[in-house]
Amino acid sequence: MPLDRGLRFGMSVFETIAVHTGRRVFLAEHMQRLRRAALELLEVDASSLCDEAIAITEAWLSQAEGVLRIYITAGPGGLCDPCSEPAGFALFEECPVTAGPGAGRRIDFARAPFSPVPGGWKTGNYWQNIRALKEARHRGLDETVLLDWQGLVVGCACANLFAVQAGRLVTPALACGARPGVVREWIIARTGCGEVALTGDELVASEEIFFTNSRVGIAGVTSLAGKELEGSPFAESLARDYEFEVLRG
Repeated sequence: MPLDRGLRFGMSVFETIAVHTGRRVFLAEHMQRLRRAALELLEVDASSLCDEAIAITEAWLSQAEGVLRIYITAGPGGLCDPCSEPAGFALFEECPVTAGPGAGRRIDFARAPFSPVPGGWKTGNYWQNIRALKEARHRGLDETVLLDWQGLVVGCACANLFAVQAGRLVTPALACGARPGVVREWIIARTGCGEVALTGDELVASEEIFFTNSRVGIAGVTSLAGKELEGSPFAESLARDYEFEVLRG
């Protein structure tokens, strides 16, 4: 493990999977994304490692509640060597998994510009995200909005972001560095949500904002950059459907 390039250089990809009463939510979709990320970034077919992780974790998680992270790493070698011995491992964190929206979240913009990973994939090079979230938490916030060097919204530090503008639901496009999250894709398929290039000023002017990930589900935002938002009707409606169709489905 100490020689693994996932540890040494952050050369790894991962997916975070909600586990609700022992069921791995959107498992097939997460594994498809993990295989694609490994092929695009590590240039390796990780199908057998993914299949092994699926089989092993099924035995762990009877009636469990929390989040499961499955990693594919570049394995040992030099910086530019091919991934001839990729490795896989899984971690489980016991915690509540919710549909949302719960208590309203307070967010603001991260102070430093964000450089998205190509494709929006989740990788071991996660320090930008962690630093931005840690700074937000020190300010008493729940999440933070990441802007790229052009001032376009990428998403949140650990979540996808949605906004309602003139009654229309929109989300940052993948071309802007947004992650291809599974909850994001579920919402787009369900609502016809538009994928757009969104500036920080346009986000502040939104009628409603919410963010999504496997842990929180769909979380309504009550404050952005000091501006109070009135209610989260889209988030509340989607959260009800998510709970009954996805978590309990």
